[in-house]
Amino acid sequence: MTVRISNCDLAVLGTGLAVPGAPVTTEELVLKLDRMGVKGAKLCGAIAKKLGVNNRYFCRAAESPVETPCAGSTNPELASSALEQALHEAGITANDLQYLLTHTTSPHTSLPPNASWVADRLEYDGPYAEIRQACTGFANAMMLAVGMLNGEDERAIGIVGSETGTVYLDTRLIDEDRDQLVNTAQMGDGAGAIVVARRNGHRGSHIPFVYYGTLGHGKKPGLTLYMGGSSQAHDLTAFRHDFTHVKESGMELIRTGLNVALQAGLELSDIDWIIPHQANGRMDEVLAPELGVPREKIFVCATEYGNTGSASIWMAFHRLRTSGKLKSGSKVLVLGAEATKFMLGGFLYIH
Repeated sequence: MTVRISNCDLAVLGTGLAVPGAPVTTEELVLKLDRMGVKGAKLCGAIAKKLGVNNRYFCRAAESPVETPCAGSTNPELASSALEQALHEAGITANDLQYLLTHTTSPHTSLPPNASWVADRLEYDGPYAEIRQACTGFANAMMLAVGMLNGEDERAIGIVGSETGTVYLDTRLIDEDRDQLVNTAQMGDGAGAIVVARRNGHRGSHIPFVYYGTLGHGKKPGLTLYMGGSSQAHDLTAFRHDFTHVKESGMELIRTGLNVALQAGLELSDIDWIIPHQANGRMDEVLAPELGVPREKIFVCATEYGNTGSASIWMAFHRLRTSGKLKSGSKVLVLGAEATKFMLGGFLYIH
């Protein structure tokens, strides 16, 4: 096991969230699939209900088996919209940032990087970098931000996670492909963003530590995205799950993340809220007995958005910050997990 903890003192200046169009209920999803001739439409709906996903947002029209994003719903458009919200709360513009960090598994183009398209939309002239990562991309980006903010430049850093991965769903394959069936039931599109800066001892919402690591050394991936990598010869871009492998190793990531936080000096009784990996809408029910915390302390919004991959933690974080549920001094522990090579990451937030 390799996990790194970075003690820091980051001010949270703003957060934001963006989704494409109107929510698609599970009932509407079943009707859309049925109109496309998917025999397993009702089964897909049943799986969605079992996973606790009631709504999701699609960047595509969901009227044809294979589609590109609708106008206004491309990955860079969602990402820039979420970051603009965060910048607005922070009271700064994009060009006040010292760096822009983005993370996604479903970029607008492989080259140029998605970050460049986001920068164009924001009219941002500064440096940027992109992380090609799924559900723990947020933690990797935060680790990089901590390092940058230890330098001489005290300006803020913008981070945005975004996904338009539903375009990888080919509904013609749902009836024969279990991966596509489950993905269609649980996935959604969206973006979430945060703006952080050096706190310099001032009062206000802040992050005192960030952690990131992996339990996946030597393990086969639990989640793979085939999209024409140099070692692949697949025509179809699609997410592939090893569900058994994920089930065997997934819970260990969450438990390890909690242990990391406790080793950093946090007491379980100190935690007011936990934001876990937003795999589905039942994460609170599943994790409460495993972590030894009341279910009502676990914040899950995948019921409304589905699994939005690289965007999911930032979206949930924004929703909790703006929900009115936090009080001054509330402590929120983020426990992220990713099945690709079994990475984990998170941070402590003090409101």
